[in-house]
Parts: sequence; structure tokens; C-alpha cells
Amino acid sequence: MTQLHTLIESLCQGTATHADRDQLEGLLRDPANRAEYLAATRLHSELLWRWHRGRVVTARPGSRGAFAAAGRKASSEGGSRVAADTAGPRRRFAAAVGLAGQVVVSWLRLLARPAPFACLFAATLLTAFLVAAGGLTIDRSGDSAFAAAARSAPPIVARITGLHRVRWSSARQSWHDWDALPQGTRIDVAAGLVQVTHHAGAEVVIEGPASYQVLGADSGRLVRGRLAARTKHDEASESADRSASDLVPLFTVRTPKRLVHDLGTEFGVHVEESGDTGVHVFEGLVELAAVDHDTAQGEVAVRLGVGESAGIDEAGRVGTGSRSLARTFVRALPKADGKPEKSFLDQIGWNEASAEMIYRDTFVASGPLEGSTPASRGGVGTAAWAAPGTWTLSPSEKVLLAAGSGSALLPFQPEAGWLYRISIDLDVFAGGHNWFVICLAPAMNSAQNPLQVPQVHAWMGQRHEIHHPGFEGNFAFRGPGTEGLVMPIDVATGRQRRSILLDTRSRAWMAYFLRDDEPVARCSYSTPPASITNIALSQYGTAQTRVHEVSVARLAAPASAAQFKEKSR
Repeated sequence: MTQLHTLIESLCQGTATHADRDQLEGLLRDPANRAEYLAATRLHSELLWRWHRGRVVTARPGSRGAFAAAGRKASSEGGSRVAADTAGPRRRFAAAVGLAGQVVVSWLRLLARPAPFACLFAATLLTAFLVAAGGLTIDRSGDSAFAAAARSAPPIVARITGLHRVRWSSARQSWHDWDALPQGTRIDVAAGLVQVTHHAGAEVVIEGPASYQVLGADSGRLVRGRLAARTKHDEASESADRSASDLVPLFTVRTPKRLVHDLGTEFGVHVEESGDTGVHVFEGLVELAAVDHDTAQGEVAVRLGVGESAGIDEAGRVGTGSRSLARTFVRALPKADGKPEKSFLDQIGWNEASAEMIYRDTFVASGPLEGSTPASRGGVGTAAWAAPGTWTLSPSEKVLLAAGSGSALLPFQPEAGWLYRISIDLDVFAGGHNWFVICLAPAMNSAQNPLQVPQVHAWMGQRHEIHHPGFEGNFAFRGPGTEGLVMPIDVATGRQRRSILLDTRSRAWMAYFLRDDEPVARCSYSTPPASITNIALSQYGTAQTRVHEVSVARLAAPASAAQFKEKSR
């Protein structure tokens, strides 16, 4: 997170000091920073309304964290609700004024700041008021804070899956491996290679200098530069009884003058500064279609097969039979010379054989989980589980059967200087879009789940069914609570092995979310969470889960103090 974003966040949370505001005022002299600030505060205002939508929440007037307290109370499952649509126009308007008034109370002292700072805050207050007054409706859905968080952010449609000697065009961009990419994200590369994997399956290698925008799970826009895209083979779509006219696009690259539809399976595109475009097909079939629907009326789309190339001029005219462009594209990230490609666990330094096992429970027993210990079943760890009474051990299946909402807890307090791995082998076999999660939790009781506990961190969930309106895919939260939603991290169902790899070996703690030893998401903590006292396995709603194994292990800090100090900088 940049310094600007950190200051904006503290301001929105009501924790900004006078020094923070002075520093932010200096940064806002830059027009680019002002635009970033206005976008962030507008989003903050919209999120506030989403959290308060149709609810009455009280907070002590003038309190420094009035909005934060209101958001927490409104998001709890027991929060009060009001049928605003039956209260009449006057009450609805009064409720809107009250909500906007909370913003005024929280930021009143900031209005005295000189322009442009005060003007920006005034714009923010106006946005908050208009959002509240214009959007006041009743929330009858009864859905959880999780659903509200899922609706409030652009969907995650792609992920960074590889970087090679990258230099970014802007200091404000600094992507890392496994970073999630929301819809609309623009990636500007000055030099090097960036691999982006879209959730529909396409892998795109962008070669700098280039500018690329993630449009959706199955589409992207190449503004300028060069890319190579590959989609997965679909044997069904390539069956002999299907004609070429039956093929549907697997992935689409939008260029200034043409849509490049990938009908399977690999092609390259380059866009010059002038807008001239070139396309080459390495494998499969590509279709070049008009960008504008009106332009496409009566036009026959141009198709290119294996080894064919085409050029597209500024007017959008396609010239086939162009010289071969195959050698001008980088189709994959290079591997280390003469060395086998390292797995993620090798890269981060995890060594299973050297790890110290803290807990290991295979649930080979019978009876309730509550009060039992992993060691009593031949596992590792003498601490007793706290768990709902409906969570029982099945000797026939040798699993923990989780039935009903609640959490199973084991004591766990991470320390600086270690690499921890918390793993679970599970199968969510019923419950629709309801879920089971593994997370790092504060003191809580077994009747609660993460939605009811504000200080839960690094939680990763799996669903029984992933295709449900508003709940497409499995998910992860950075925390605390429902902050930092990553959704979806994957779309896997059935029996899975999932892990949280917590790296506390530097000042900024990192959490990696893994499925079968491969990362699907990550997050960082500039300030290590101090509230973690438990590992929690939590189930929500009607979900039912078989847990085959749970383990917690750790590796020691780097060998020398000097190495650790250097890593911490």
C-alpha cells in the first residue's frame, strides 16, 4: 500500500492525526493524487451506504470511530433493521440526512482546512449525502456481511501468475506474483514480462512496453504493445462432428480497431502507437471481428488458421497474407537456465522434513470433538478442541463430521521470525453456497463464526456449490473481519487440501492461501495482527463438511540474525 493510500485509509477510518492530515494535504497538490483521493473517498461513501442500507445504527455523536463502530454493528447478524420504505418520504429523507450527518460530525474539523483540501472534503461529503439520499431502500434479503462485501467491490476476474525482470511504467503500480486483479484493472509495463491468468482459463503473457486492461474472466484489452495468449484445449469443442461455424470464442482480446476472438488455442497480438495491429496464430483458430456492432452489420468476420498472420490498419481494414509474425512474440516466461522449475514452497523456503509439527489431527476416533485432543488419537498436540456439540468424530469414515454453524478452535499465537503452515484436508459435501473456512481468530466461542467476530484474519473458505448469484467461486479475506475480500480464489469443489502459509520472518507479515501446494491468493499485514489466539475451523449456514486432517507446523527463522535483519528491511 502506498503512502497516499495509507493516509486515505486512516482518514476514512477516523484515525488520522493532524500530522497525517498535513502530510495528505501536501500530497494532494499533485493532480494525479487528487484524482486518486476523490475516487477512493467516493468508493468509501458508497461502501458506507451498502453497510448501512436499510438499517438504523447508533453511534456516539462526534466519536472518532463513529463510522467504524456503525459499520461493525450493522454488519453483525443481530443488527437492528428498519423498514425504511414504509416509513414515508419524510422519514426516509431524515434517515438519509442522519447518515450524511455522521460524515459531517466525523470530519467537521477538516472543513476548516484551506483549499484545495477543504474543497475535496466538501466534495466527499456531498457524495456521501447524495449516495444516502438517493439510494435509501429497505434491505429485506437478510443476507450476511459477507454478501454485502461481495457486492461492494468489482469482481476478481484474473490473477498475476508470473513476472520476469519487470519494470513498471508508474511508481503507483507494483504487482506481485499471485495478486488478484479486479475487473477493469490496467497493467502498464515499461519492460519485462508479466503473465496474467484469467479465471476462464486463458494465460496472457504481456511484453513491455505495453498497456493491458483486464476486462473480464474471458476478455482483455491491449491498448498498446505486445501479448501472446493461450487457452486450454477443449476436446469436446474440437470433436469431428462440429463445424467451424459452431465454435464459440474461448477468450477475446479487444484492440483499438478489432476484436480478436480465440476459438482455440494460442495466438499473438501487437498494437503500435499509431493503432496499427498485427495478429498471428500459433495453434488453432482466431476470428477478427469489428469492435463496433453497427460496423459489423453485413460484414463477414475474417478467420486465421495455424501459421497465418494479418495486419489491421487505422481504419480497421484487415490485410491477410502478412509476413509471419511468429518470431516477434514471447509466448512463455523463461525458466532458470539449466535448472528445474522450483515449486512455490521451494521458492518461499518451506521444507516439510525440517518443519516442527505443532498440531496434527487425523480424527481417528469416535464421539464429540469438544474437549478432545489430537494426541488422544495418536496425533500431535495436547491442547483440547473447543467445538460445537454437533461436530462429531466418525470412526467408520475416520473423519470429523461438521454439522451446523459454529467453530472448532485450537490455541495458536504466531510469533515473529517463523514460517507457519496451517493445512486442512476437507470436503464440503452439502449446503449449496454456504461455506466452511479455516482462519486465524481472536478469543471467541464455538457458537460463533467469522462474520460475528471483527478481529478474524486470513480466512479462506470453500463452498459446496460455487454457481450461485453473487457467490461465484471460493473466497478469502485478509481481515480484520470482512475487510480485504478476494473472490473468487478458485472454483474447486469436492475434496481439497487447503493451506494458509503465514510468513512472519519480516516486519510486514505475509499470508499465502494455497490449494494443493499452489498459491491462489495472498495478502500482507504492515502491522502484525496482535489479536490472534486461535486457529479456527468455521462452518456457516446449512453447510456440512468432512474434515480428514488438520495440521499446524512451523519452520525456524533464517540461520543468521544478520540475514533476518536484512530480510526485514
